[in-house]
Amino acid sequence: MAEEMDRLLEETRRRLRESEALFRVSQAFTSVLDLDELLQVIVDSAVETIDTVGRGVIHILDEASGELQPKALSGKALGALRERKMSIGEGVAGYALERGTAINVPDVNREPLFVRNSGDPGLRSLLVVPLILGQKRIGTLSVDSERAGAFTEDDERLLTTLATQAAIAIENARLYEELREELTERKRTEEELRKSESRYRLLAENVTDVIWTMDMSLRFTYVSPSVTRMLGYSVKEVMGTTLQEILLPSSYEVIKKAFAEELAIEEMEEKDLRRSKTLELEITCKDGSTVWTEATMTFLRDLDGQPVGILGVTRDITERKAVDRLKSNIVANVSHEFRAPLASIKAYTELLLDELDEGDQATRHHFLTVIDEETDRLTTLVNDFLDLSRLESGRFALTRRPLNLGRVVDYVVLLLGVQARNRGIDIKLDVPSDLPAISADEELIATLIRNLLSNAVKFSYEGGQVEVKAWEKDGQLMFSISDQGIGIPSQDLPHLFEKFYRVHLAMESGIKGTGLGLALAKEAAEAHGGRIEVQSQVGEGSCFTVILPLAPPD
Repeated sequence: MAEEMDRLLEETRRRLRESEALFRVSQAFTSVLDLDELLQVIVDSAVETIDTVGRGVIHILDEASGELQPKALSGKALGALRERKMSIGEGVAGYALERGTAINVPDVNREPLFVRNSGDPGLRSLLVVPLILGQKRIGTLSVDSERAGAFTEDDERLLTTLATQAAIAIENARLYEELREELTERKRTEEELRKSESRYRLLAENVTDVIWTMDMSLRFTYVSPSVTRMLGYSVKEVMGTTLQEILLPSSYEVIKKAFAEELAIEEMEEKDLRRSKTLELEITCKDGSTVWTEATMTFLRDLDGQPVGILGVTRDITERKAVDRLKSNIVANVSHEFRAPLASIKAYTELLLDELDEGDQATRHHFLTVIDEETDRLTTLVNDFLDLSRLESGRFALTRRPLNLGRVVDYVVLLLGVQARNRGIDIKLDVPSDLPAISADEELIATLIRNLLSNAVKFSYEGGQVEVKAWEKDGQLMFSISDQGIGIPSQDLPHLFEKFYRVHLAMESGIKGTGLGLALAKEAAEAHGGRIEVQSQVGEGSCFTVILPLAPPD
């Protein structure tokens, strides 16, 4: 359980670092217009977000000379990087820009394209992504490390996404500088801005986030085509609509409050004209589903400080929200499942300590039996958490050896015998003794059978029957566990093997469980190259069939 929590927390931290880096670039897209400052934000974000980075550099292509020139540096031991120049196709960075794809070099000592100089002592690995917008080559973003093989596929994906946003932001800053230098009077400024609309539209249509503008009545006046990928609406369907028509009521109240606060500001200094706000909003998609988004909004004002509209960038954060919900579910489920057995252990222990008559052996034995059973329940819960965590992360080392399934079944039936007898459940076995052995991990197969058989007993009616069958078919070992219990509704079947998922009918019937048993059984079967199939009818019972290859998978 602790390892699972640590893994989730680390994954959440990594995603937050990635989101923060991409968020800074998104802010730069709408607020940082100085090119040098923008380049520094981009390279700093890359170095700060990827833990293994030693240093980073942005090379910008000089169109006149055709050379890649270092323009922004971050990290340690920069050495001669500031003076190094190269052409397209030269070195790793030049080759990456020429190809238009990222290049991950695990060991520069084995890379013929890499040219070492005095500024690169100890450099071992290198990751370079091109900065390209449409067909235009802008430059490269590079990070390196003193450790060989320092960069993963996740690092490459993050840096590529960062480079995509960076290319747009750089081109945006370049356009702004061009306009600032060229426009000398207001009339000419307004004319040149109108001419530039198509260029800005091209930038907006190439981003994955949705860029939009609104008037003061919160009605869309522009929206980028990426809205179709995110929400399913066409640009035509969104244009002219209001925020209230697509936002959930709670989110609409959030943005109304932010809008009211902005209108309440009567005077603003020139340096504050581009101040922005970031809000989390839940939006209704065209198909009726909802998606969580993060909207960075800049409230636009004219030269007199009067509000004229809103410019915004919206990003889909559904995955980040899902991670947060999973973390909350784990905490809630763990707390709930631990509370009941701990309360029982505590209560019966206090009774034993509360001057119980030493001669009352029957009562003492009953109390100790309850404590023992609840302790076993806690142990099973902890073991399920740890086994599932190790299987999902690939850290469970299978110990394969020839295994007689009948012997494992007999062992599990013996373990669950008391549970079955207490409910009058008859366990019928049809496991031939001459079944061929399988190459498998005995502990993991026992866990798989224990979880399925325990469920069959729990979900059976008192006095019912559970049948365990095994047979060979087409080079595979098949075994099934069926009951005559309450059954599973069809709408629950697709979710049965999800962590912490509980069938509503079972919860209504007061049947206890963690929602981990079937998830662990599925992982155990798949670790052996097998699978689990299920058939069920409400009120008639369920049958789980496990299919395992006789020979171990490659």
